[in-house]
Amino acid sequence: TGGIQLCIEIEEKAFRDQGVVYLNLHPAQPLPVLAGAAERRRQPVVLTVDGEHLCAARAEAIVEVIGELAAQDVSFSTTVHALHGHTTEFVRDLVSASRSVDALYWLHDYFSICPGYTLLRNDVSFCGAPGVDSQACEVCVYGEARAEHVTRMQELFEEVPFRVVAPSALALDVWRSGSELRHVSEIVSPHCRLEMRKTADDKANPVSNGPVRVAFLGIPAMRKGWNFFEKLVREIQADGKVGNDFEFFYFGNERFGTGEITQIPVEVSGQDIHAMVDAVIAAQIDFVVLWSLWPETFSFTAHEGLAAGAYILTGPDSGNIARLAEGAGRVFESEECLLSFLRSSDALRLAAERREKARTGDLVFGRMSADILHRQYEVS
Repeated sequence: TGGIQLCIEIEEKAFRDQGVVYLNLHPAQPLPVLAGAAERRRQPVVLTVDGEHLCAARAEAIVEVIGELAAQDVSFSTTVHALHGHTTEFVRDLVSASRSVDALYWLHDYFSICPGYTLLRNDVSFCGAPGVDSQACEVCVYGEARAEHVTRMQELFEEVPFRVVAPSALALDVWRSGSELRHVSEIVSPHCRLEMRKTADDKANPVSNGPVRVAFLGIPAMRKGWNFFEKLVREIQADGKVGNDFEFFYFGNERFGTGEITQIPVEVSGQDIHAMVDAVIAAQIDFVVLWSLWPETFSFTAHEGLAAGAYILTGPDSGNIARLAEGAGRVFESEECLLSFLRSSDALRLAAERREKARTGDLVFGRMSADILHRQYEVS
């Protein structure tokens, strides 16, 4: 599970509430890259209708049936949330056959720019999306595949009049700087907004003293900063401060073997959309470390940490996380700077300040594509 899956759950419910059928199409064979163009017609695709699994069918059969429905005056719009495992050619066929009255392309990541959707050169450092023929691409593991990838994306955007939708202004800025894809318009539509309460929340029940409580939320992957979080724990443990001055936590549904980190299982879904916020509040977390290596386009976990009253600690390359932390946390220039902060009295002082205020907030979720297309689908 992850951010895109949650977006789709929210979006599906919003359209169903409007009386609109929600057809989700995803590849039967998951891939981290585009499927080969030769799979355009024969690729097996899974159909889910209003949240219920229907069947798997060949791409060409889906296009044929969609075309038949469009000929019977059934109105379609098309929203692209992710293209991993699909062929761009199938999407072009689908939009054409459906006679879609609108087409949206969401910038949940930067897959339209490079098969390395985080824009991390060799999965390590942000590359800035240089030109396809650049030397920087030649030394990257994604460089060889990028030329064909970009060509296919260009053909898709040439044929489909996409409105590009970004969940943050930062995501749109990064996409503009690395993309020359043709599009009709640009929209910034955040997945949710944070409304902080004006007074302290009794349910937070903050501890007045005790160890500083530091947490990592979400997917424990290198690109998300998990490796650095583990390093922090090891360094603080070597100082002899784990247990006495600091306690470390992981909130999520992955398993790992680091004994110094307390794992709290959490899975956010449309049925329990505030699960992370509630868990972080209950554990009375002071700091949430989100050291993403790539410019995150939105970050649900950063919003959840802030809603739980925690301060966000992050780095300069984390994209929208860094923007959020500027008002409710700290952005550190390097890993060493963050480690030095935790070893200093500043960390204890800032944790005490947080506990004194103990303010939490509410996450108000949007309806994703339904917010953008609602006028088109108003039900009389």
